[in-house]
Amino acid sequence: MAHAAAHLKKARELEHPPEYIALQKARERRRRQRERAERKRQSDSNTSFLRAARAGNLDKVLEFLKGGVDISTCNQVLH
Repeated sequence: MAHAAAHLKKARELEHPPEYIALQKARERRRRQRERAERKRQSDSNTSFLRAARAGNLDKVLEFLKGGVDISTCNQVLH
C-alpha cells in the first residue's frame, strides 16, 4: 500500500513543472516560519504575563489581559 501511495505521489509531482513545485515548497516554508514566529510570540507574552502575575504587578497583568493574553495560561508556580 505504501509503495502505491509513493508511486501516486511521484506521478503527481511529474505533472507539475519544477518552478511550480519550487514555489509550493517556498510557500510551505514561509507558512511554517510564520507559525513558529507566532508560537514564539505567544510563548513570550505568556511568560511575561506569568512573571507579572507572580510579582503581583496588577497593572501589567491587566494590560496583558486587555491585549488578549490567554487567561488559561498556567504554570506550577501559580497553582
